[in-house]
Amino acid sequence: PQVWKQFDAEATRRDFARLKELGGNCVRVFLTYGSFYQERGRLAPEGLAKFDRFLELAEEAGIYVHPTGPDHWEGLPDWARGDRIADETVLTALEDFWRQFALRYRGRTALFAYDLLNEPEVRWDSPAMQAKWPVWLRQKYGTVEQLAAAWQRDAATLAFDSPPVPAREVGPGPELADYQSFREEIAETWTRRQVAAIKAADPDALVTVGLIQWSVPLNIAGSWHYSAFRPARQAPWLDFMEIHFYPLANGFYEYREEDEPRNLAYLEAVVREVARFRKPVIIAEFG
Repeated sequence: PQVWKQFDAEATRRDFARLKELGGNCVRVFLTYGSFYQERGRLAPEGLAKFDRFLELAEEAGIYVHPTGPDHWEGLPDWARGDRIADETVLTALEDFWRQFALRYRGRTALFAYDLLNEPEVRWDSPAMQAKWPVWLRQKYGTVEQLAAAWQRDAATLAFDSPPVPAREVGPGPELADYQSFREEIAETWTRRQVAAIKAADPDALVTVGLIQWSVPLNIAGSWHYSAFRPARQAPWLDFMEIHFYPLANGFYEYREEDEPRNLAYLEAVVREVARFRKPVIIAEFG
């Protein structure tokens, strides 16, 4: 994940040759804020020069490149340290990033596809979420009386203009259902806007998101653990689907033979849900 700070062209050439020998034809690589996007609206020339060389080496080796969008591996600028999914400042900056990046590499056939981010999740609570939650409720219900009827609550007890974010341990019911729908809309907006930025710069570019397995709310620690990147709401904006899957274990890497059937069933359930929307599916990380 810190390949750019440590970039070594000859080591990369050797890695690509070895990958090719092993039958591989595509390499996924993280882009980072630290090397590519410290300043909003401006891509770092040093990082781009390294990616140019990386892409040339891949083309020489006959390998496709699958860049994953800016992440924290080489440090975060101050403006990106908050809520990187719900914060409008960060999302606008990401749109600028993708417009410039996709335009620069438009037509490079070694680029397989763009992955917007590695395993994104919508936070349960943040200042950005607190600001957007009442807006979402007003758009859905219009009045506090209609909200109270839906939630089966006394309207006098509801702070319609500044409703608190539900507790992470809130039980099943209309409040939790609304909050999860709100989180899913935050995720959908995040994806839709970045895809639009990429397609505006390069209409032929393929785009996906590297979904973590709890994008399907199965075998999760609690409702807060659900990533809210619901495949049904992500699929319309993506050219194909990606899912990351790691088996559940008794401890760190402690897998028993009797766990295999359950993990295979878990994997199949997750992949079937991701595949329901008639888009190709790649299991992009697995353990």
